[in-house]
Amino acid sequence: MKEQTLKIQPYHSSDGEYVTLVEFAIEAARVLDQTYNPKTEWSERVNECVPYEYEISRFSFGEEPQIIRIIHKMGYEPKYGGHAEDDVFIVCEGLPEDMKLELRVLRFYYDPRFIEIHVKGPDKEVENVLQGFDEHFNVEHIPDENEIRRTLQTARAALVVHAWRAAELNAQYILKHEPYNAIATMYLGIARAAQGFEPEGENLLLASLTLNPRNVDAYYNLGLIVLDQGRCIFASDVFKKGLSLDPENHPLHYHLGKTLERLGKLGEALESYQMAVKHSPNPDQIWGYTGKDFTLEARESVSRLQEVIETGKLEDKDECEE
Repeated sequence: MKEQTLKIQPYHSSDGEYVTLVEFAIEAARVLDQTYNPKTEWSERVNECVPYEYEISRFSFGEEPQIIRIIHKMGYEPKYGGHAEDDVFIVCEGLPEDMKLELRVLRFYYDPRFIEIHVKGPDKEVENVLQGFDEHFNVEHIPDENEIRRTLQTARAALVVHAWRAAELNAQYILKHEPYNAIATMYLGIARAAQGFEPEGENLLLASLTLNPRNVDAYYNLGLIVLDQGRCIFASDVFKKGLSLDPENHPLHYHLGKTLERLGKLGEALESYQMAVKHSPNPDQIWGYTGKDFTLEARESVSRLQEVIETGKLEDKDECEE
C-alpha cells in the first residue's frame, strides 16, 4: 500500500468551485475501487456562519455508504478587505478501509490558490490517480491583463504586511508570463532581500530600474538594501537619484538624512530631515494613516542634529563600510 500527497500551486479556479473536484474524485475513486459508484443525488446544504469571521457550508453527493462530502469555508478579515480565505475540501467515503481519497483547493490571504490531493491505496493505482490528477489540473494558464493587475495588487499587499513568501510567489507567477515586467521584478527583489537574500534582491531591483529607470519605488527599496549593508555612499547616490525624479518624496528625504548622518555630513543630513518634515504625508499625525510616515522620526532627528551641531558633541553612529 502507498500513501502520497501532491500539490499544484498556483491553481486557477473560482471561489467555491466544487463540481470539477467531485467529478474528478469519482473517476479517481473508481481507479482505487472499481465498485465505487455513488448515487447521483445532492444533499441539502447545512450552513454555519459567524458574521465577519467565517461561513461554512456542508453538503454531499451520493448516499451512504458511498458518499462524497463537500465542505466549503469562506473566511473573512476586515483588514484584508473582506473574503480572505476560500477553502473547498472533498473526501470520498465508502472506499475499502485501507484506501483514502481527499481533495482540497485553498486560497488563503495573499498566497496563490493551490489544489492538493491525498490518496492511499495499492501502489500502482495510487500512481495512476496521481498521474491523472497532474494531467487534469496541472495545465498551462495564460493570465489576461486584468489577472496580471490583480496579482500585482496582491503582491504589493503582501509586501505591506511583510508576507514575503506570498509576495514572492505572486511576483514569480507574473514574471513567468511577463519576464520583463518591471513592477513584478521590483516586488520579487524586495521579497527576496527581506528573506535574507540581499545580493539577489539588489540585482533584481537593478534589473527593475533597467526596465524602468523612472521607478522611484525601486530606487527607494534599493537604497534601503544597500544602506542596511553599510554601503552608505551607494545608498546616498540611490536616494538622490530617486529624489531627482520625485523631489517631494517624504521617505526618500528621511532615509537620505539617515545615510548622510552616518557619513558624517551632519549639515546635509539636517537639511534632508527638514525636507522630510516639510513633505510629511501626515503632518498632524492623524490616527489610522497607513502609508509610509517617518514624520515623528524626522522631527526628532531635526531636534537632535540641531543640538549636536550647536554643541559640537557628536553621538555614536552606525559605521559605513565604504
